Amino acid sequence: MAISTFSSLLRYRKWAKSNWLVASLGLLLIVFSLSFFLDLTSDSVPFVDHNPPIASPSDLVKLKLSSKAKERGAFCLDGSLPGYHFSKGSGSGTKSWLIHLEGGSWCNTIASCSARAMTRLGSSKYFEHEVSFQGVLSSDPSQNPDFFNWNRVKIRYCDGASFSGRPEAEFKNETRLFFRGQLIWEAIIDELLSMGMSNAKQGILTGCSAGGLASLIHCDYFRDHLPKDAFVKCVSDGGFFLNVPDVLGNPTMRSFYRDVVKLQGLDKSLDQKCVARTEPSKCMFPQEFVNNIRTPVFLLNAAYDYWQIQHVLVPASADLDKSWAKCRLNIKECDAEQMKVLHGFRSSLMDAIGKFHQNKAGGMFIDSCYSHSQMLKPVMWHSPTSTRIKNKTIAESVGDWYFNRKPKMSCCGGNCGCGSGCKCGSGCGGCNMYPNLTFSDETTTTNTSVFGLAPAMKNQYEASGEGNAENDACKCGSDCKCDPCTYIKDPEYPMQSLEDLRIVTEESVEVDDDKSYVRITFRPTVPHCHLPNLIGVCIYAKLLKSLPGRFKVDVRVAPGSHATEASVNKRLGDKERIAAALENPDIMSLLN
Repeated sequence: MAISTFSSLLRYRKWAKSNWLVASLGLLLIVFSLSFFLDLTSDSVPFVDHNPPIASPSDLVKLKLSSKAKERGAFCLDGSLPGYHFSKGSGSGTKSWLIHLEGGSWCNTIASCSARAMTRLGSSKYFEHEVSFQGVLSSDPSQNPDFFNWNRVKIRYCDGASFSGRPEAEFKNETRLFFRGQLIWEAIIDELLSMGMSNAKQGILTGCSAGGLASLIHCDYFRDHLPKDAFVKCVSDGGFFLNVPDVLGNPTMRSFYRDVVKLQGLDKSLDQKCVARTEPSKCMFPQEFVNNIRTPVFLLNAAYDYWQIQHVLVPASADLDKSWAKCRLNIKECDAEQMKVLHGFRSSLMDAIGKFHQNKAGGMFIDSCYSHSQMLKPVMWHSPTSTRIKNKTIAESVGDWYFNRKPKMSCCGGNCGCGSGCKCGSGCGGCNMYPNLTFSDETTTTNTSVFGLAPAMKNQYEASGEGNAENDACKCGSDCKCDPCTYIKDPEYPMQSLEDLRIVTEESVEVDDDKSYVRITFRPTVPHCHLPNLIGVCIYAKLLKSLPGRFKVDVRVAPGSHATEASVNKRLGDKERIAAALENPDIMSLLN
């Protein structure tokens, strides 16, 4: 993981630019983690108010507020209009549509929904006006080989109940909160139909996390509202949440979902066959209704899903003695007994999938990485370092399944031996890290069943999918390039890595060993980021601690990247202020 890599770099040598980049990113991960984990004491499973990535203008897609929402009574939690981002298809993709539902946890109380209503996860007032389309939404064929020229839509999430809340529940609400997720879903789908989706020949409904759950809840609705002759399927990414007790035996997630269903009146939005036979809140768990979905479904999940480990298996409320404090945040810190618990969690996922595994119209890609929601992350979705199962990236596996392509077996026979004709990925599934993969394909006249299952990791280092080749048993011959997974999660924006956000790039690191000079320029994710001073001081302090005294260190905010750029750079250039900060025990605790 980045932090481990950073520690190993403390031994002085002539660092390459890439070393400085990794070190800076590792430190930024620590800083960002603070703001993320402060929310863990709330009465609900915390949502994350993610910051937008910085992208070039060509990558950005503008926000459009729904024109049909007001007449349908479809509003975000605060009463503002819902919205979406639309990138028009071209060429052979003009009649193909990919709809992606944004994720972002849920709110289960008036208090948590009221707080959410003051963020972009509850109000369009805080939506970014432009967002970057990456991964499955990308228009770059090298990043998104099968769907790059489709009509691609990202529907923003602002209801707090997986696009399923209903206004009938509002009478219980003494505030001005709107529970209209179901109406938002219906209004925007109706609007897209009027924009040409009614003539679609192909369609995919996708979603990540809470949006991945929504893609399962609304899968058949999506199928039923497209032309009968359209080829339609659904893909859920990180949406297979488990109904398992936490490490203390408490039904934390089940109780949480019960509150969500009760507060926002989800009964009528959930699978009715499921609701008829059991308590409605259980029907929020995909294992209870996935086999009732008529439309073909693909499940993409990490067997060691870090969000579920942190909030379902080991929520803060179940770790009062802090015995899991390090493990739940960094899988490399888990001891043998804790790893047994995580292996048990993976087994619970396999058991929950159960009968779905036999569904010949379905597909799945279950990797053993410590990750969550992978479709929008370029390095996870489709790149030279992407996780692979049977030498297939997630993008290739989803494409094979959607288009009924019979997968070609890897020349490696399942083992990434790195022969001259073998191109195995260097991600979490490559280079013999998972040598005994299960992958079967069966072809019928109408559909193909594609299953990819990575087995349990051999040790905690392999689980993370991060680190260096030496430690991760990536031992290949001299002709083989075994890069580790380069993805580093940003806790404030888990849909992107710190590299994706371009907070620090290789170009922003200057090292002059002859003149004993180092400069690092960092770029906050948003112009009004509240952490630039702390980030800068921490980078400064770490470099001073890590380098010989002869080095002069300069840390500053990139030009034009922050509203108070001059003020921040002035503070970072004040040696006395920096010296005082280095004596602050709170700041120093971040570095140790």
